[in-house]
Amino acid sequence: MDVRVCALDEVEGGVEQGALLLGQVVAIERASFPAYESLADHLRAEARARGRTLLVARPRADLAAVAGYLLLERRAVVVHVTKLAVAEQSRRRGVGRALLLLSLIHI
Repeated sequence: MDVRVCALDEVEGGVEQGALLLGQVVAIERASFPAYESLADHLRAEARARGRTLLVARPRADLAAVAGYLLLERRAVVVHVTKLAVAEQSRRRGVGRALLLLSLIHI
């Protein structure tokens, strides 16, 4: 799968397109993690919190879709991958690897 990965705040189409993509990220979060591990109810705030970056992978064939996401948290000299999830239909296609590689650039 050919994907495009970018930080949520770099999404073309501005705030409205970013909100649509974030809604898909929340859906992937809910499908990927059990309720007690899910940030779905707080993901919007987490993604916009200071020191956090939300990276999204989108299929080049459908830039309105989200193939996966990664949430980074920076604390002083340490960076944590808080969440990494790939939509079920996009798994085993290098999406997670692409997100991890891009996260190295954002450090």
